[in-house]
Amino acid sequence: MPRKQTMIFGPRYSDDDLLTIKESGNLVRWRPAEAMERMMHIKNKATNPLIIDYWNLVAAKMNAWLDIEETTRYYNKRECWGELEPMRLEPIDSFYTLEQYVALNQFV
Repeated sequence: MPRKQTMIFGPRYSDDDLLTIKESGNLVRWRPAEAMERMMHIKNKATNPLIIDYWNLVAAKMNAWLDIEETTRYYNKRECWGELEPMRLEPIDSFYTLEQYVALNQFV
């Protein structure tokens, strides 16, 4: 007897999105402006709750790191950000939790 398949419909995500988010979390240490640009690019196309949750987690870590970095004695705003103003990432509001998303999109 064949197994029952569970199919999830709805917005998909690619591993590239997750990898870009992870790389941006590391890149913020050396080039924060470029890291913020990458994160904003992912934020504009994020629709999957997995991506949104991971994005929010990494964004919070990036913001915390930048807050600590600005208090160090060797911090140079011009060297770090160039002509841009320092910025922080705002969390993405998800429409529903991951559990709700899976429950809504299960094929029975």
